[in-house]
Amino acid sequence: MTFTATSTATFTPRLASYAALGLVASGLTVALTAAPATAESFQARWCTDSPAPCLVSATRNGTPITAADPGYRIEMIGVSNNPDFTYTAFLLRHTSGVLDLDDTFSLTFDLGKKLVPDYTESYISRPDVDRIDDGDGSHKVTITGQPVLLTYGCNDSYPSVCSETATDQDYEFSGEIQELKTNLEFRGFDRSQSVDSVNGIFLETPSRGAPYLTSDWANSHFQTDGTTVVQGEARFRLPYKMLKDDFGVPDPATMVASSMVGSVNGKPAGFEITQDPDGGGVYVDIDGVTFSKKTIKVKRGKITPTRATLTKTKRTSAIRGKLSFEKATARGARVNGYQARCTSGKSVATSVGGKKAYRTPLLIGGLKPGVTYRCSVRALSKAGPGKWSKPKKLAGQA
Repeated sequence: MTFTATSTATFTPRLASYAALGLVASGLTVALTAAPATAESFQARWCTDSPAPCLVSATRNGTPITAADPGYRIEMIGVSNNPDFTYTAFLLRHTSGVLDLDDTFSLTFDLGKKLVPDYTESYISRPDVDRIDDGDGSHKVTITGQPVLLTYGCNDSYPSVCSETATDQDYEFSGEIQELKTNLEFRGFDRSQSVDSVNGIFLETPSRGAPYLTSDWANSHFQTDGTTVVQGEARFRLPYKMLKDDFGVPDPATMVASSMVGSVNGKPAGFEITQDPDGGGVYVDIDGVTFSKKTIKVKRGKITPTRATLTKTKRTSAIRGKLSFEKATARGARVNGYQARCTSGKSVATSVGGKKAYRTPLLIGGLKPGVTYRCSVRALSKAGPGKWSKPKKLAGQA
């Protein structure tokens, strides 16, 4: 199979045309897809020879790449201004025109005081973006990941129309770093994909139900050989601030796999939800999407605590008892106490000292002598209570 290298001329409008974000204002979703300003040409911009924004260092599988490396060339543009954001862009080339999908590249950029790395978008597989505040108003950013196979054949209309078989394809490792002037809720948000046409990423706040992110994707169904099916992938990094402010997640650092859910064309999809190991955000990874047109949605899942497990009940007197339990797990809201309930007909007994308690066993008061109860416990949080545990009997005592 033959792959052709993407020229600078085709790359520049392709990347900048996807600089689209979503904004929620007065309950309406507004798409901001401004035409990119004319940027200076892509060129080698190592910091030893060029002012910021420039390339500090680069590695391939941990081995340094230098400006004199005969096999790789890393190019950037300077700072370009747009009504909604200021940005710089980069791409990595191989002299043979082909990048190896199994190679891991890491590029560190000095942005100086020209722009703050609020938001990034890229054609990179599973990128890790590390922002570095130098403390004097200047910033650096390191982007690490693997190249993606990108197919072409969609037009720039909305909605995009794509040929069934790709008209061209290439390996890419490229991206854009933006300082936002609008859509400030997207600060700390990162997006990457291997999809030809992405019509923005929008934050929706329906009158009923949880807020969600949505994006329309389009791509050729087959690679250029006409038989190999394209498998699209993407990664979103949702910063904690967005999860708190826009998704109503009190404690994002406690989120687990079920705390976010995703769908493709309205059907549940197995998105992978993980914490960013560096903290400060949650990754949403999407794999194996086939085309042509797809609507991707990512919304809040279950963020109340998991169900506690009641393990043992014991009567300590005619009117009191204690319940031993295994604690619940937080899923986006820290557990801030436990509640117990024992019932027998209309008789209800609750935790001693009020509704909340913080450790096992829970003490129960107000029991009727000689009456057998069925008892349960549940965890409490800012997002609401978890489910009641499966009940256990608490024998009566005269």
